[in-house]
Amino acid sequence: QGLFVLPGVIDSDYTGQVQALLWTPSPPVFIPAGSRIAQLVPFMSMVCNRDSVPRGAGGFG
Repeated sequence: QGLFVLPGVIDSDYTGQVQALLWTPSPPVFIPAGSRIAQLVPFMSMVCNRDSVPRGAGGFG
C-alpha cells in the first residue's frame, strides 16, 4: 500500500506509550482501527561496567 514503518529503539527504562512511526510518499492512506501495521522484536542486551550518564530533559536521543 506504499506505507513504510520506520525503525526505532525503545530504551529499557522507557515507561510511556509505544507508538509506530509511519510514512507514505503517496496520497494519505486510511488505516482501519485494529490493523496490524508493525512488529515489535524484543531484544535483550547486557552491559557490564556501565558508567552513570545524566538523563536528558525528555525527548528523542
